[in-house]
Amino acid sequence: MTDTCAQIVIGWSGGEIGRHAADNLRESVTRETAKAALDAIGGYDGTALLPQIQIPTLVLHRRDISWIPADIAKELASRIPNARLHLLEGESPAPYLGDSRLALALIEEFLGESGESSAVTEPKEADDMLAVAGDGQIEPTTAQFQVEGKIGPVGDFERLKPGAPYPDGLTAREVEVLRRLAGGNTNNEIARELFLSVRTVERHIGNIYGKIKARGRAHATAYALTRNLL
Repeated sequence: MTDTCAQIVIGWSGGEIGRHAADNLRESVTRETAKAALDAIGGYDGTALLPQIQIPTLVLHRRDISWIPADIAKELASRIPNARLHLLEGESPAPYLGDSRLALALIEEFLGESGESSAVTEPKEADDMLAVAGDGQIEPTTAQFQVEGKIGPVGDFERLKPGAPYPDGLTAREVEVLRRLAGGNTNNEIARELFLSVRTVERHIGNIYGKIKARGRAHATAYALTRNLL
């Protein structure tokens, strides 16, 4: 049951990360403590407190979370004065899974810390980015944030939107692996940092080499540098 719950919470696509989460849960709390926590969560309703929040609030939510429908996030945001809701793609509530680049950009833009490195550029589907007006009604905004420079430790990106293409058909996960490979990390180190098995990392590297026609790590590193992926 612990494994099933962890996979549901993390998202089934989390795979190895969900299994790690289940192991950590079993090691950290007793059954009695876990049950008491679940009972407390199920019996507490903080809805009445939401209108009392006086500071600007950012609500990030992924569309496909099976156990927390997007309508709940919309309802939550609508009850908070000066709240802004962004609907992201994916099924995991964990911010480090899925398109974490976009989540980071939205957070930094909201905090006003991205400075000259970001600019509002092209229109975006209104349902993906929603602002909550002072009267509690959800109003669509039309902004897509593009980062032209570096954001924190993540690197350089031309576009920050779900499904934005990388060169040669690389996936977001493959780019994460490629960055670490180019940084000199071993397969074991990459696996630990990304919470993957070594076999999965090896499979990703094989796929990367095939897509970019690399003959080894040096060639892959040169590719990452010339494509501005580091």
